[in-house]
Amino acid sequence: MKCYRTIQDTEAATAALKVNGYSNKNVVTVIVLGFFGQLMNLWDNYLTYDAPLAILNHTTIEFDEHGERIRDEYETLVHTITLHFIGNPQEGQAAKTVSSNLDVPHT
Repeated sequence: MKCYRTIQDTEAATAALKVNGYSNKNVVTVIVLGFFGQLMNLWDNYLTYDAPLAILNHTTIEFDEHGERIRDEYETLVHTITLHFIGNPQEGQAAKTVSSNLDVPHT
């Protein structure tokens, strides 16, 4: 369950950074800079050339009170990590491989 632990740690870091005024995009940048092991391999080698930039600039289809699209880079990053290491839970095979795909190094 190391993948879950890593995601929980990033959620705690995200909350702390946001309390200190970091934007969603800056939070994701800080998290990515801290990647190591399999997460760094995912970011550097697994994702297509355009995917990291798409994650760093992702927005929802919803608008905030200023009429700007709501940024959701962090949620998109976590979703990408989860799909890569755990798989799509809606696919039957994913449930069988969950335990074998959770080996994300954690310090």
